[in-house]
Amino acid sequence: MNDHPSPTSLRSFLKGSLPADEVRGVVAHLIDGCKSCQAELRPWASSLLHPEPTPSARAFMLAELGDAPVARGALSAANEAAEAAIDPALDAAYDRALDRAFASVRLHGTKAVREKERVQKVLAMLTEHGVEALSVQRDGRYPVFEALLQRSWALRHDDPAQMADLAWFATLVAKNLGRDGFTTQQVADFEARALGELGNAHRVANRYEMAEQALSRALAFSAAGTGDALLNARLFDLRASLLGDQRRFKAALDLLDVVHSTHLTVGDRHSAGRALISKGIYTGYSGEPREALRLIQQGLGLLDEGREPGLRMLALHNQIYLLVDCGLFREARTLLWQNRWQLQKVGGHIDQLKLAFLEGRINAGLGYYDRAERAFLDVKAGFAACGMGIHSGIASLDLASVLMQQGRNAEAQGVAEEAADAFIALNVEGEALAALLILRLAFERQRATAWLLQSVAEFLRRVEHDPTAQFRPVLSS
Repeated sequence: MNDHPSPTSLRSFLKGSLPADEVRGVVAHLIDGCKSCQAELRPWASSLLHPEPTPSARAFMLAELGDAPVARGALSAANEAAEAAIDPALDAAYDRALDRAFASVRLHGTKAVREKERVQKVLAMLTEHGVEALSVQRDGRYPVFEALLQRSWALRHDDPAQMADLAWFATLVAKNLGRDGFTTQQVADFEARALGELGNAHRVANRYEMAEQALSRALAFSAAGTGDALLNARLFDLRASLLGDQRRFKAALDLLDVVHSTHLTVGDRHSAGRALISKGIYTGYSGEPREALRLIQQGLGLLDEGREPGLRMLALHNQIYLLVDCGLFREARTLLWQNRWQLQKVGGHIDQLKLAFLEGRINAGLGYYDRAERAFLDVKAGFAACGMGIHSGIASLDLASVLMQQGRNAEAQGVAEEAADAFIALNVEGEALAALLILRLAFERQRATAWLLQSVAEFLRRVEHDPTAQFRPVLSS
């Protein structure tokens, strides 16, 4: 380990200004455990810089510096009410979320555990009144830090912008947690957690470059911290999600192996199962549906039924999807029937459209063409109404395949050509464009088949997740 990054590179790395190709080398070097470079980082460690702060952010920063005006009023009354009682339903929900958070900071000592009740109170205030409520709370920095991260995570499906704002606020609090009695290394862990969640928030909002910078810096802070294996597992898990979104599946799978083994080592079977399910999803995206099915089935066997019910539903949905991809339509139908009620309860309108689309593909595979046709017509219109042109176009190709299998070739050609024109208007390129042009040429030469239509639809489904996939047309079964 003689090729150490220069002090200038390390400083640029912490500032987030190091070029991406150099960032990976620095991260790999720090993960290898170079003590001298970790020591070099400590004096420079500081929280992530942010653009011009909002009024709420300014008030929050002033409060954090102990210089805020005492503007209490209704917020003070809300604070006192929160001290008196917390809604029992909220309390139970917070308990489940906080138990997971505290598990990842067990090395921070009993002080963090003693703060749990205060965290619940601050979280209730934050949920009801927003970040402005924090300027009047009187429970120390640590409860604010935990509440910010919990609330940020809770917003991941609804408000990515506020998710990022709250995670950024947490980075401000983290750097001052030494004033609450935590050691320098523990503070580095807290900064790593906050930057990790900030990076994840940027990922959710499709700001991949900002996510890369924040997650890289989180790993640097973790390297300067206590060496908490669960913290590193969390950061690796978040980075794997970013790599998956960037379609860098091999790198994501390597990190998830570490996440899985870490959680098994500490006896957290549920989190180990979560890592296997993520591996299964990315393996499916890579074009290996049978191996993906094995991984997801193994992951489901490790899950705790009481934790993250949405995770189980996500795994089941992907399991059904993969069974269809493998041509195991009866098994897919059975699994869907067994879990239909639970699957219909989770997610929003788009999730329900995807479930209906999946059922249409199952019916098509089983030869129930009339049912499949109705499903494809409905989801085609539904996706179009939601502005999801790619999904609507794929549904059109599945519909054309079903029409052709019923001998309605002229109708099938009209639907398929309309879909191809729509895809081209959406500026698809590369292998996807080649597949569509092959399909159009096959119709012109009267050589199009239901199997060719199906193979184009299946390829477009895959290329959505894996842009490196190669199209191999299928003309017959």
